[in-house]
Amino acid sequence: WRWAVIPESSGSHDNGRPTMPPAVPGTIENPTAERVAVKAPMKPGVYRLYAWAKDGKGHAATANQPFEVKAPHS
Repeated sequence: WRWAVIPESSGSHDNGRPTMPPAVPGTIENPTAERVAVKAPMKPGVYRLYAWAKDGKGHAATANQPFEVKAPHS
């Protein structure tokens, strides 16, 4: 397993290939566990929670879920 919270891509490309921004630090305590608790990033914006899984036999799967962090109301 591998988990990451990543800011929504702005569509930038490197040599014609989309580039993935780095994961937001501090959002997942143990990113290789089967189950995780996710802490929302402090900065408002749109993010995606990604999960990658391998079975050790050459098979893999991935999934992602978008979410938005809004600024606190005064």
